Amino acid sequence: MFNRLRIMSTLAAIVTTLIILASPAVAATIHVSPGGDDEAGDGSQEKPLATIQQAVNKANPGDTVLIAAGVYREGITLPQSGERELPITIRGRDGEKVIVDGSQLITGWQPCAAGESGLTVAGVSHPNARQIFKATVPADLADKLRKHFFEAAVRSRPARWPVQKRAEGLDTALLAEVPAESHGSKDRITDNVNLDPANANSPWHQLNAGLSEKQLAEYWKGAAVHVWMRKDGNYMQTKKIVGYERNSLLLDSDLRRELAAGDRYSIIDHPHVLSGPGQFYVSRTAQADGSVVVYYWPNDEKSLVEEISVAARSVGIMAIHRQHIIVEGLHIRFFAGEGIFFRHVVGTNGRNDGVRIINCTVEDTGGTGIYIQSADDSLVQNCRVWRAGSRGIHVIGSARPKVVANTVGDSSSTCISFYGVSKGQMIDNRIYGAVGVHSNGSSCYLGCRDLLIARNIYYNGANATFQNIVNFTVFANVFDGHGGGTVLSIWPDSRNSKVPTEGDMLFINNTVIRSSRNITAIFRFNTIYLHNNLIGGSASVGAVNQRSHNGWLGRFGNQVASKGWKPGEGSWQIPDGPAAESPTAAQLATVFRKVDTRDPAEVDYRLTGTPDSNPAIGAGCNVQQLLREKGVIDAFPDFDFTRDADGKPWSNPPSMGAYEYESDK
Repeated sequence: MFNRLRIMSTLAAIVTTLIILASPAVAATIHVSPGGDDEAGDGSQEKPLATIQQAVNKANPGDTVLIAAGVYREGITLPQSGERELPITIRGRDGEKVIVDGSQLITGWQPCAAGESGLTVAGVSHPNARQIFKATVPADLADKLRKHFFEAAVRSRPARWPVQKRAEGLDTALLAEVPAESHGSKDRITDNVNLDPANANSPWHQLNAGLSEKQLAEYWKGAAVHVWMRKDGNYMQTKKIVGYERNSLLLDSDLRRELAAGDRYSIIDHPHVLSGPGQFYVSRTAQADGSVVVYYWPNDEKSLVEEISVAARSVGIMAIHRQHIIVEGLHIRFFAGEGIFFRHVVGTNGRNDGVRIINCTVEDTGGTGIYIQSADDSLVQNCRVWRAGSRGIHVIGSARPKVVANTVGDSSSTCISFYGVSKGQMIDNRIYGAVGVHSNGSSCYLGCRDLLIARNIYYNGANATFQNIVNFTVFANVFDGHGGGTVLSIWPDSRNSKVPTEGDMLFINNTVIRSSRNITAIFRFNTIYLHNNLIGGSASVGAVNQRSHNGWLGRFGNQVASKGWKPGEGSWQIPDGPAAESPTAAQLATVFRKVDTRDPAEVDYRLTGTPDSNPAIGAGCNVQQLLREKGVIDAFPDFDFTRDADGKPWSNPPSMGAYEYESDK
């Protein structure tokens, strides 16, 4: 009997041990605090670590790195993946501001003298030298300095003429028009007003009116121009200035093509373009040790003590083939490269699946704000991405990604982009005007398939473009150009992708208004379905195969009866009449509650008036059957196509535009 009991006891112990071994490890919380200690701390709440990097080094699948409020001056590399049911979470403590900062302070500022040599060119001294300060910056920061410079956590501007009004990106609308006297040139820029020292309207008149041609050649030599080749190709070229003659800046080499109407230019790398507070100029030549001198006109001289910084570190959070990671509640700023970068190495099978980035702020990065490659089932939600030096949010080579309810703006390139994405969703985002050359509000390019772009609002000229894409639905969005260029377009196929632009292209219940020359959209393909939209003119609407129940708020020049134009079944146009025109503010006010403002906080795109006074109310057609027939509802079962941009159910028949009618009372 004793032996039998002992055997049973032994078996029970073995079973218990096996159960313990088979059970997952208890998830740990690893605490981080600015007052912690990486040496003495163990990651407990009582003994937190000091750096986020040390905490993620210790994190295993299922663990949470919990970060207390503070500024963490570090870049973070993720050493391992989580698991599908046990992700690794890197999270700021609830309600606390956790800042991951990539900058380094610049100290040692000295006031410039009236005849400061570094600000003097061809014997001409800077007229405001006494308001400018200088500091020496080591060689390893010299290149970063030229783009990423901050005073009191606000980005400053590289000195440029014409002066940029905002610190973020390059506002191409403010560049100088290349005048007619330059058209046809490749080796020079001629400007008989701005570059004529004898012309009182020249910005340089007070500085170089008395200089000889030889002195003028020395005055401009060594500076540079940015030339926006706008007409064919839409790209920027930088050329050094090697001389001057007869109102012309001579360039060190030919431009790619001859200058033409619409091209723009600006002057950089010249000490005298440093013309006001918040601007800086970096010496063109380095010292013997590689260091450079930076000249800065501060907004507040008190900032020079300990509030001037440069983006010194490369990437905020870097992960290469790390899956099932959650990044939540962090404020990432002042990095020379990407803010958050989940990278795929070309030629490998590595993945970044299951990445979730939630409630983060990413600001003032030299590269893309949030960059995700090869990451199936990824999510970027409720993030604010601002002033990215490249793209705002970029997802590439991924299936079923969601970019939801983010605010993205002032990117130097496109605000939100999908490349090679299948079954991706771009929903409920607020997309502000992108700045810079070849920048869009959103881009869906290079082999994308089966996308849903829904309930987004594009402000201030931000646009949506599509190219080399198969099957997509654009549903209940607002595109408000505020007089900018075309805000909705499908481009011909690019040589960079083998996937042709084809398939079903559904544009349903969108509000598309106020673009330049009233070309709000370019519809090039005959597989487009255009229903229930409130839309300005289109340059190529004749290609649309099926269109009905649209309210045309203005028309482009080809949309006239003499050219065979008809609004379409159930459609109407404002202004009415034979000529193609843009609507007035008063006419728009008969359709929308409030759009005669540039303040996004005040704009109200909902329908105004009554069914008797507003032709958009209840004037649409039921599109649910079309969405089912095209497989859109089955492809996105978690999205409700029966509701408008505010979540209000569509009536039957629905109203036109992105919002169902709701009484003003």
